[in-house]
Amino acid sequence: MCGHSFIRRYRDHLINQHRHFGFGALTNFTDCFELDGLQIYISGRGGLCADNAGIQFITQTIEETQPHLLVLELGTNDLTNRASADFVGSQIEELCRHLVRTTSVLFVVLCQVVRRYQTRDCPIDDFEDKRLSYNRIIQYAARRYPRLFVHRHHRAILVRLDSNITSDNIHITSPAGMRLYHFSLRKAIIYGLQELRRL
Repeated sequence: MCGHSFIRRYRDHLINQHRHFGFGALTNFTDCFELDGLQIYISGRGGLCADNAGIQFITQTIEETQPHLLVLELGTNDLTNRASADFVGSQIEELCRHLVRTTSVLFVVLCQVVRRYQTRDCPIDDFEDKRLSYNRIIQYAARRYPRLFVHRHHRAILVRLDSNITSDNIHITSPAGMRLYHFSLRKAIIYGLQELRRL
């Protein structure tokens, strides 16, 4: 599992809850998901984009962990950096295809971009329009490419991101929100495993 600040904060949350896991980059979070026989690694970085530095971070994570399934949380920061939905969608689709062609990854579960109520570089209405367009674009990309699935987070995260979930109108910050996010990511993993078995 790899992605932007949502994933980094989620990883920190799990470590704080289960300190016996330690703090190493390759910490195995399998016990958190109750999915026997798997090794689950989580790697996140705040501000992660699908640029050269972001791609390097993702590929380094893959090289270190050698996963067959990648759950990828990406795209939000690209959309807030004034890039168009079309550009970000095509860039991330190509990244997913590249990872399947060149790494151990056999299947990618790409998470939809969730709503925000605050952005730094992009007017919030523009971001919302781009978010909806981007989510449609990657859904279409997944229909064209059988090694890619687009995961829709729980509606409370994807669309509402209300005060029960966030304190900054951007990130998941509450315990209740983290529980929802955890079960949403677990659902993404389970779907990806089902698809892996079909390959």
